[in-house]
Amino acid sequence: MIEKKKPSLEMDNPAGDSESQAIRLRVNRVWHEFVLERDVQPTETLAYVLQERLGFTGLKVSCNEGACGACTVIMDGKAILSCMTLAVEADGHDILTIEGLPEDDLRVFFRPLSHRALGIQLPHGRPFGVYASRSRGAL
Repeated sequence: MIEKKKPSLEMDNPAGDSESQAIRLRVNRVWHEFVLERDVQPTETLAYVLQERLGFTGLKVSCNEGACGACTVIMDGKAILSCMTLAVEADGHDILTIEGLPEDDLRVFFRPLSHRALGIQLPHGRPFGVYASRSRGAL
């Protein structure tokens, strides 16, 4: 059995100072590195890091307890709840947000859906999902 080796949190740091731990996240095909305790706290959720540290606004934190699914992202090909996942747990993994989906995929997904089928409306009459996607230029 081949065991997948998780990347080490230890960075090459010959000085041995306190900034020796980091996490790396590959978000929408781009690697981001954070130094623990300086850039990101060990208790911060993946949702928080994606929104507040990286500026991805497509995911939403609604219930903050994993019940609604608004914070869903794709990690290594599987849907996860980013509000229930610590950022340190995502170290070395591939994360895909709605902003990283190809434009054609979004059009195919939303084309057959009417405003009534989605159910959630904004004052402007746009379904919430489309509005969030358009705000980042995805559609």
